[in-house]
Amino acid sequence: MAYDSVSVDAMGQMLETIQGDVEYDEWKRVDVEGKKKMKVVKITKNATDFKNYMLLEYAEFRDHVGRVKSQYAAFHELKDTLPDGHIIIQMDFAENFTCSSMDEIQSAYWNPTNVTLHPVVVYYKADKLDNKNFIYVSDVNQHNSTAVLTILKLMLPELKTTFPYATYVHYWTDSSSSQYRNRYMFDVILKHTSCLGLRHFGIILSVATGKAPVMD
Repeated sequence: MAYDSVSVDAMGQMLETIQGDVEYDEWKRVDVEGKKKMKVVKITKNATDFKNYMLLEYAEFRDHVGRVKSQYAAFHELKDTLPDGHIIIQMDFAENFTCSSMDEIQSAYWNPTNVTLHPVVVYYKADKLDNKNFIYVSDVNQHNSTAVLTILKLMLPELKTTFPYATYVHYWTDSSSSQYRNRYMFDVILKHTSCLGLRHFGIILSVATGKAPVMD
């Protein structure tokens, strides 16, 4: 609503009404017992500094929302106009899942095992746009490009069996540089046909939403 109805200039005019010091809460990384942790801290700025700070933050916020809107519009357009032989793979790491055992002993409760969850939604055209859901579970908890490549090597042979007509794959991910946006994954894209057997058209989102794909 703010993006649609309040421009940066309008926000500046609203901020001109502020007088005196302003106290507000902000998430900041601070030292807690020798470790850096995110905490809510109280900050006080005079009116001028607060106005300048808010204008910078609001401009960045508008840029962020604008990118999100553009990306969602592009994604929906791709789904609406998906060519024959093309599939879309939307994927992201979810929060690790904590395993528990039935009737576990007390020491097991305090030492749980975590597993990695990597949901994938594949969109394809049949008579109409449809989707197929996958989730990859691993006891390896490193969320990095090696894990992504391993998942692709497991997933694409199955997709070629499920969708034998597929010739192109479109990837939609977030922009995590440790997972999808790095030199290792760009090398995979360059060698995609020879390594993974499908031509590609890679799309990497520039705004990380922090959420895994929604499975219908």
